[in-house]
Amino acid sequence: MNQQGQLAGHGVHAHAGARYEGGYASYLEVTTAQEMLFDAQLAAIQAPRADQLAPRTPNAVTTP
Repeated sequence: MNQQGQLAGHGVHAHAGARYEGGYASYLEVTTAQEMLFDAQLAAIQAPRADQLAPRTPNAVTTP
């Protein structure tokens, strides 16, 4: 996930927290938003790492 996705996750988490504080949402909504944010952050960390750890195949050189 890209940085925009992470920022959106932070916004969802903040909104859920405000709704909970105002009495408009259950704590389950807050924890669900936290889980979504964590998943987005984890995906953002793992994606570049997967590229770095991917096996490299050497370019095949063919002779005529």
